[in-house]
Amino acid sequence: MALFCACRVEDDFTGGVRMAVNHSGDSDSTGAITDNILGYLLGRHVIPPTFRNPLELRAVIERLAVDLFIKFRSDDQWWRLYPGY
Repeated sequence: MALFCACRVEDDFTGGVRMAVNHSGDSDSTGAITDNILGYLLGRHVIPPTFRNPLELRAVIERLAVDLFIKFRSDDQWWRLYPGY
């Protein structure tokens, strides 16, 4: 269902997420997955501020996203940020 919603709306992030959370099935999970698919395909700039601004722990989430990107680089910065693994 999430893939259907993401493909159906093409470049309308809000429309895709609304479609996903308003169906009769497991809509919260479908909305989250659709959000991830559309965010990946369209970029984070398409996510409206009304969705981004009230997000709890937004700074932490953004830092983790950057850190996950860094993990796939060849240096050891990941190990300095998250020692023990």
